[in-house]
Amino acid sequence: MKLKYNFVVQEVADDYVGLPVGVENAKFGGLVRMNKTGAFIFEQLKEDTSEEILLSSMVKKYDADKAALKASLDKFLAKLREEELLVE
Repeated sequence: MKLKYNFVVQEVADDYVGLPVGVENAKFGGLVRMNKTGAFIFEQLKEDTSEEILLSSMVKKYDADKAALKASLDKFLAKLREEELLVE
């Protein structure tokens, strides 16, 4: 899976936003607001990857319980799917 559109992630006032660039800007017509962990996942999704690889990357980066990280990942991916931002 990967992001459907080309995004640039920027930090804005202690939050992060994904802004579509190029032709994608007109297709999507919005932005994606997220926290730092969401921004990490979002960056990983610029390349084709799997949920297992994403979770493994999160386990390496964050000092947190694997089950808690998986729950966060599942919630974030569900939201991206709901907004039709992933190509699976």
